[in-house]
Amino acid sequence: MKLTPEQKRQRSNALAAAELRRTALVSAIETYNAAVRAAFEALEQAKTDHNEALAEVAESLHAIGEELRASIEEKSERWQEGDAGSAASDWASSYEDFAFEEWEPYEPEEIEAPDTFDETFEEQLALATEAP
Repeated sequence: MKLTPEQKRQRSNALAAAELRRTALVSAIETYNAAVRAAFEALEQAKTDHNEALAEVAESLHAIGEELRASIEEKSERWQEGDAGSAASDWASSYEDFAFEEWEPYEPEEIEAPDTFDETFEEQLALATEAP
């Protein structure tokens, strides 16, 4: 059994159209992945800057806490053990103990062209060119 010339033309046109669409899909995926990579790099830099700023805040607050602690220790033992001293000690501790958790974004996964499309395309191409 043979394909008619019209059937061969239809087959060729369909395969060519599918290949064009496949090429467009691969191109769109590559463009998407490049944009995601660029956006993630910018996000990583912003995250680093943010975490560095928080580290500077923590360092400043720790220094303030140490200064407060030194001022408290200059007071009498009686004052330190009283309500005012206890409150001041708690206040100094809140500065000394300040901590933050660095934020780490999840790295996005790139999209890959579907393998099944390539396999299916190759199988269909083989079937379309074979005669029973």
